[in-house]
Amino acid sequence: MTAACAFVPSHSSDRPASSLPDIHEWRDIDYSDQLPEDCSNMSKLLNIFPFALTDILVKGETKQLRLYEERFHSLFQDALDNHAGMVAMGLITFENELVATVPLCHLEAYVTIEGSIFATLRVVGRAKLLGIQQEAPFIRAVTSEIFDELDASVGNEVPDKLCAQIEEVLKDMTELERKISESTEEPRKISSLELVSGGRYLSAFF
Repeated sequence: MTAACAFVPSHSSDRPASSLPDIHEWRDIDYSDQLPEDCSNMSKLLNIFPFALTDILVKGETKQLRLYEERFHSLFQDALDNHAGMVAMGLITFENELVATVPLCHLEAYVTIEGSIFATLRVVGRAKLLGIQQEAPFIRAVTSEIFDELDASVGNEVPDKLCAQIEEVLKDMTELERKISESTEEPRKISSLELVSGGRYLSAFF
């Protein structure tokens, strides 16, 4: 199975990108007349963009897509017309099988240039594949959105501790920056990424 599209860097154009619906509208769509009788009312249909397993994205990440094949133009248009701009990122294993849990993606914006569709894909959640409804001209699957819930017994303890740790890290970074700026020695070369572990800085040198 081939990849859905080509990945391209962010680009600018004098044509305005089109704004699309969001996940809330997709959740409100009633697919009951298109689904098998044994499906729950939480089941939804999604078109699947096939990706290599190494291309996996997590919630909040985006990918720039260039769609140039007719079948993916059809997938894209159907997602706009019937699925509120929502698609699934079908991750294909080395055995050419689809991973059961897929990133749930929103087509944020797009522009058409010289027959190709340039689109921004953002991961907004996760979904479970329940079955394949069609395979051609593109894959469409029955899915169920996965909702991640924080254990109510945890309360605010975890967020409060995390905020306190972030505050301490920022203080340490500020102090480190001050010491470096005041040092009379030849400044050392520090990587742009400082890793913090157990309150200690693990700096990468080059």
